[in-house]
Amino acid sequence: MYYKAQVNMHDHDPLNTLADAIGAALHVDLPLKSREQIIDWKTKQTATKWYRPSRHDIEVTMFPQMWGSTALGYGGIGGAAMTTAYTVIIRTAGCWAVYFGPGGRLAYKILDKEFTKPTGIDQFRYDIEKHNMASVSEATRRYTLKDNF
Repeated sequence: MYYKAQVNMHDHDPLNTLADAIGAALHVDLPLKSREQIIDWKTKQTATKWYRPSRHDIEVTMFPQMWGSTALGYGGIGGAAMTTAYTVIIRTAGCWAVYFGPGGRLAYKILDKEFTKPTGIDQFRYDIEKHNMASVSEATRRYTLKDNF
């Protein structure tokens, strides 16, 4: 199943922004989870079952953030106007997914193991607290990540 939201860049409705980000995270962006399940009770044989995370598996943080252009934190061509858009951060065990603005477009996804220094996760959490997340182009350097996106 593929999740695709219709994007209206002028949609400043926080509920739509939140719903789009959660939908994209749960249906596409967050990694699959696994669990051992007994498949034969007599022999106690188990198998690994993979499943998508549910709304019960996530923590969500959302706040308005100011950007220097209408391209938000994605970079690229945008109007040179200060623009406020909602930033949504969705966390599940071992993974963070960050979205800027409406439409459920993933800005970046970071697995906990990708932080190469303890200061990286500290800076990431500080930015969440201060409502000032790094743009896509700055994230690898600012959060001291393995260069993978």
